[in-house]
Amino acid sequence: MDAICVNDKYDSKTLEVFAKNKIKYPKKDEIVYITRIHKYTLQGGKVGFFLAGYEGQFIQDPNTLNINELSFNSSRFKKLDGTDFLKEDLKKIKELVN
Repeated sequence: MDAICVNDKYDSKTLEVFAKNKIKYPKKDEIVYITRIHKYTLQGGKVGFFLAGYEGQFIQDPNTLNINELSFNSSRFKKLDGTDFLKEDLKKIKELVN
């Protein structure tokens, strides 16, 4: 399912980790394709999107969590019509891509 990035702002610490690990991330107004979704267990059940073209990225940094597969918080994206993703949309994505 396609989505549009509406927030590409990260704090300086995150950007530093991204740069150190050569992480690329979606830019504002970029259309991306969601390949999978999952719930962050350590962040109160927030939803993350795995994106086509951003696979195979990982973070290994002794000062941060080691992340074996990077996903992006769903709050950074909207549907192409500009509306938020609802629970029903997430269920539909899960059915489409799994």
